[in-house]
Amino acid sequence: MVTRILAGVSAAALGICLLAGPAAAASNTATVTVAVTAATQATIGVSYSAGSNISCDVGATVSGAVACTNTATLAGSFRSTKVDTGGTSVSLTGAAITGSGGASIPASALTMTCTGGTTGSPTFPGTAGTLASGTALSTSAVNCQSWTGTIVANYSLVVALSIDAGQVPSDTYTNGAFTATATAN
Repeated sequence: MVTRILAGVSAAALGICLLAGPAAAASNTATVTVAVTAATQATIGVSYSAGSNISCDVGATVSGAVACTNTATLAGSFRSTKVDTGGTSVSLTGAAITGSGGASIPASALTMTCTGGTTGSPTFPGTAGTLASGTALSTSAVNCQSWTGTIVANYSLVVALSIDAGQVPSDTYTNGAFTATATAN
């Protein structure tokens, strides 16, 4: 009986060795972490050529467009997707300006004209669309400049505003505001 138990143990040990296979066939896996860094898709900064506000003074004018005295410079960078079909843009959104006596100037009373575009010699400049010229602002985004196609570039756009004096009721107005937004796909 002892002989049969030893024979059984030896057969089991041999089976375990056969299941393990030769050392050359052993495998091991490890996780490799890959970090992918892409530049921010769209960044925007706003700086002013003079002062901290754009001044629009209609003075004694009762009709027609009056140029505001300062300009805003919108600058930043884009990195779109490789096959960009959604477009890339820098836009402005206006807001109504309310006076201390309750009168209001609609966003559409302001018009913008944009100059500039991509800077330097980018490898992927995109295809530039038309710059805004005398384009009315709105409470929804209005493009100052847009691009289609792949773009990896810096941009600098100068925005000049004008105001329609005929849409400015008599009142005392403090600073109004607009929002500049850069979008890349």
